Amino acid sequence: MTSTMTRVAAADVAPGDMSKHVKYTFGMLLGVDDFTQEFTYLSGRDRWLARDLLGYGTAWGLSVAIERPPDGGPRLNVDRGVGLTPLGELVCVPSMQCAYLDPWLVKHRDEVATLLPDGGSLPIYAVLCYSSRPTDNVPIPGEPCRSEDELTAPSRLQDDFELELRLTPPAQVEETAIREFVALLRQVRIVDGPGTDLAAFVSGIRDAAMAAPAGSPPAAAIMGAPDPGLEIPSDALTDYLRAAFRLWVTEIRPKVRLDIGCGADECPPDDSDGCLLLAEVALPVSVEGEPRRWFLTPGAEIHVNEEDRPYLLHQRMLQEWAFGEAGAAGAGSPAEGQGRDAIIAAGRVDGNDANEMTKPPGGWSWHRLSVQMFDDGKFYLLRFPGFRSERRYVVKGTPIRRQGDRVRVFEVVTDEEIEARNDPNTPVGRGIYVRLVDMEGEGGMCPFLVEVSDFSGLA
Repeated sequence: MTSTMTRVAAADVAPGDMSKHVKYTFGMLLGVDDFTQEFTYLSGRDRWLARDLLGYGTAWGLSVAIERPPDGGPRLNVDRGVGLTPLGELVCVPSMQCAYLDPWLVKHRDEVATLLPDGGSLPIYAVLCYSSRPTDNVPIPGEPCRSEDELTAPSRLQDDFELELRLTPPAQVEETAIREFVALLRQVRIVDGPGTDLAAFVSGIRDAAMAAPAGSPPAAAIMGAPDPGLEIPSDALTDYLRAAFRLWVTEIRPKVRLDIGCGADECPPDDSDGCLLLAEVALPVSVEGEPRRWFLTPGAEIHVNEEDRPYLLHQRMLQEWAFGEAGAAGAGSPAEGQGRDAIIAAGRVDGNDANEMTKPPGGWSWHRLSVQMFDDGKFYLLRFPGFRSERRYVVKGTPIRRQGDRVRVFEVVTDEEIEARNDPNTPVGRGIYVRLVDMEGEGGMCPFLVEVSDFSGLA
């Protein structure tokens, strides 16, 4: 899993000062330190620009999957791809990498024994780091009677990578803060009335965002929920969002910036913070024998979770999203000028296959609706761009009755009822469940029309 190339320690390369560049003067004698300083300035500003204005995460590829080849036991594969680390370093993995998991368990036997003395589920983390290696040896002058390894020295440093499996994840302080801050803003209601005063709104967001436990380090900071009384007036939404993001830039983001200074080439306090999390892998571990032996449980499923992986969308994708059909309508929000109670998704489910869905002629063509059928038509899952479980939706459905059909009633099914079924095939929180039942409460396949409206901003 780890590249065979050698990481160059910081001491092997003169660090220089990222805030200085060489001032060239006619007749000036340039030495190694001068060229190193100029490179430090230019490369340092590139990393500074990347980490402060772009962020960090997977740019493309680097998917993680489990494979079970005929020999060698289960192995973890990481596909080729590119990532940008929290230190602003671009990392390229040119080809698929793999690691066999049984040998990894043997190598880390002592740590596994401490964490799972009796076996169980072991979380490990696939992590990508930047590295470099010396290459292109050239002859160098020196004293006579030198050994062979003293006759040459590397003339280049080549970008490289390291892929590791760790028992602890790298810190992702800023990634966590970004997700929590956006989730915090989404909890504030948008209303047609006057709403909360702008200064009070900013103060309320600040209080919620700074609600870390007393004395805790930034890595442990968890933003609280906003005061339920906070409201954003719909006619001033732009002004309120500008104020919220200004608060993020000026006060909240500096709190989660670790110890990375203004362009200074400083490392975070924990070296692992300079690496990227790709996935969490849950290993089913068994133990037996004396001396005790820890091994992967034969035949048990190995779960790969990439939900916490940070990633970056490139500008072209964002441009298409912003100007495309979904983005123009607000990705699940009403189209401009239609109000918070506008229809945001609609469609027709016809035939026995719930995936056969057509839109009414001249109907709601500005939004797509996907429908998935469960349990032979007893449940239908409605999904549409921008769905969020915390919002308030009104769902209207009309069964299409054909000759000989029983009378059906359209119903929305609560998440609690779906959870009570304890069926892993019916995911909760991914959309809205509905069903069509007859007068005796029996459900089944039936064509219907449906429309969904967003009433989150209404009292």
